[in-house]
Amino acid sequence: MKPWLCKQSIDLLGQEEMDFVNVVLKRLANRESPQNILKKVEKLLDEEAEVINLIIFTLSFKDFMMKLWRMLIFELLKLENNLE
Repeated sequence: MKPWLCKQSIDLLGQEEMDFVNVVLKRLANRESPQNILKKVEKLLDEEAEVINLIIFTLSFKDFMMKLWRMLIFELLKLENNLE
């Protein structure tokens, strides 16, 4: 998941943001809801607002959340079926 999240941070934020990646990974490990993950990421981005255009990010983030959950399901299915 981490390499994929790093790529997504570049796509969404214009550069690799490990804070973003780590927040999402931590929330996933804690089995938090998409809504909680979104709140935590928004809080992080509020702290770095001068670097990021939040309007563009917000529009892109919904698409990101859908891709995130699809990727998570894919990875879990790979593990269940011993495909790794």
